[in-house]
Amino acid sequence: MNLLRRVLAFLVSGAGVALATGLLLVMVGSVSIWLRFPMSAPVAGTAVPLLVPGLPGLGLPIGTLFFGLLVFMLVASLLRWRLLTVVAWGLAWLALFYFPWQLIFHDPQWLLQFMRDSVMRGDLQRFNNSHMMVNKGVEPSLMYITDFEHLTDRASLVWRMLGWGWILSLLGLMIFAIGQFLRRGFPVSARNFLLLSVLSPVLLMMGVGISSLIGDWQHYRGDHLLATGAPKEAVQAYAKAIHRDPLLGHSAAFLTKVSKAYYLAYGAAEPHAHLYLLNEELVLKVLNAAESRLASMSSVTLAPSPFSASMTALIRKKRAETYLGQSLFADKVGELNVAIKYYQWVLQIDPTLVNAQYFLAKTLMDVRNLDAGMQIALTLPDKVYHTSVKADFYSLIGDGYRLQGQMDKAREAYSASYELDSKDNYRPLKELSGT
Repeated sequence: MNLLRRVLAFLVSGAGVALATGLLLVMVGSVSIWLRFPMSAPVAGTAVPLLVPGLPGLGLPIGTLFFGLLVFMLVASLLRWRLLTVVAWGLAWLALFYFPWQLIFHDPQWLLQFMRDSVMRGDLQRFNNSHMMVNKGVEPSLMYITDFEHLTDRASLVWRMLGWGWILSLLGLMIFAIGQFLRRGFPVSARNFLLLSVLSPVLLMMGVGISSLIGDWQHYRGDHLLATGAPKEAVQAYAKAIHRDPLLGHSAAFLTKVSKAYYLAYGAAEPHAHLYLLNEELVLKVLNAAESRLASMSSVTLAPSPFSASMTALIRKKRAETYLGQSLFADKVGELNVAIKYYQWVLQIDPTLVNAQYFLAKTLMDVRNLDAGMQIALTLPDKVYHTSVKADFYSLIGDGYRLQGQMDKAREAYSASYELDSKDNYRPLKELSGT
């Protein structure tokens, strides 16, 4: 009874309330998903490997490390191991900040996947709406992002995508620290503790991202040189930027500025300048000239430079985007066979584009090439994670079975679509009523 009274007295004290609240918030936050992609596949924060730039991966998920530190911190606090408690707290604090720093500075795959997924989801929504196949979706759409330039763009996206779990973990650790000070559980002064808790994430950011930070500074320097009429010097600054931050090789905005600098420095005959000229034609919607330039660029090999490989990949991507735009326009005006030809060209350039596969399957069904359309449609649901997109794909499969006269299979596909997404998903409901 005395032990129970002591526990209750502690819990109702200021220190007890702070410690309990802090631990609760941290535990709730740490078991949540810090980052996920709603379309291609969930990329959870607890599944991102802990990497140190320039060193091999440690093979330890950051979420597992964070959760283990929390458990150790709790045990040390209960046993009144004051020094170990503050060490465990500090490591958990650093792990919490390491995750966003890692994503911003040197783990590009999540960003590239997010951009690809957001483009695909936007294309699918517009296509379905234009074909009167409305599905508002049980899940929110991806934030639409197609490109980035500076570190601030990457940081903004990370901040918006971390989610409430990361914020709860941060608040929980702060409240837990307040509770430890109330019970005199940290062997450091409050001022020194505050100073270390502020400086340590900043120092960690510098350690993790110093190369990218220098690259971003060179990037801004190149922008300034380009704007002030020094394109050759701008090219040199951009070369230093991409050397420091290779992720810039995936930034269409950055590469277009580089191409513009080449154009201003060496003229339109310079192969590196073609990307800028192509972009201008696409912006002005001079599609015939853009297609002609793309065709000529496909046979041109860029001279070795820090940008040649990235520009070649971007030109390939531009070709796919241009042909996809042409195919969607042909589909819209009823030239379905022309649309099919363009869709096939797109997939020859990039066979992984799920949106183009969906459009091609639907158009093949529209021209009653049902076997070819169904062959593509049946593979689509396993290629995505997003529930609403899966529902769209099952509805397409239902359309194919209905056109083939296989009403039992059509009903199964439409039912699967509605089970996945029952929020304003009118397409399967309409078809079910007719099958």
